[in-house]
Amino acid sequence: KGRVKQALEMHDLHRQLLQHLMAAGAIGEDELLQLMKSLVQGYAHDLGNDSRYSKYIRPGTSKASVDECVTVLNKELEFFSLKVVKAHSVAEKKFYYGVVNLVNDEAAQKATSFSASQVVLFSKVKGLIQEAQVGDHPGSIDCMAAENARQTIGTGVPAIDASAAEEAIRKLVEQKWLSLVQDGDDVYQLGPRSILNAQYTGS
Repeated sequence: KGRVKQALEMHDLHRQLLQHLMAAGAIGEDELLQLMKSLVQGYAHDLGNDSRYSKYIRPGTSKASVDECVTVLNKELEFFSLKVVKAHSVAEKKFYYGVVNLVNDEAAQKATSFSASQVVLFSKVKGLIQEAQVGDHPGSIDCMAAENARQTIGTGVPAIDASAAEEAIRKLVEQKWLSLVQDGDDVYQLGPRSILNAQYTGS
């Protein structure tokens, strides 16, 4: 009985789920449900027959059931002003989950693997994509426009050349801040992490 109570609060399963979310940046709803199934199977001995978890390995489990584990994580993350959130990507036609920082202070701004120039480049690219949005249809820009945005980053940060801009954009796609979409020609749209952050932090 004590073991079940622990599982309903914070369990190693939840910690691993959080680690996966933070490492990936954003995880699609289907992928997160598969991850939950894998984690529940891995902790089957510890969790016993607790129906709150065994349901994840039964056929036909609703994807929305992942929200129950997200609620457990958010209770623990509240103190750190972090939150696991869910948002819909119109471009990819699916829901994503990710961890967002609810306080955009100086410490949060330093918690990035991007240089100051790359951050400004991303801001410029994001602005161009947002300007291209028409109604509910997501905005997009072509590869040339994204790379040329480096020419407008101003004098407050070091300039970057074309190859460095290309590498920065590749990294932004890799970390899901941007999405590379094949729509006749390759175009960039806001990635799931950008959508999650915009919806819950306004940035």
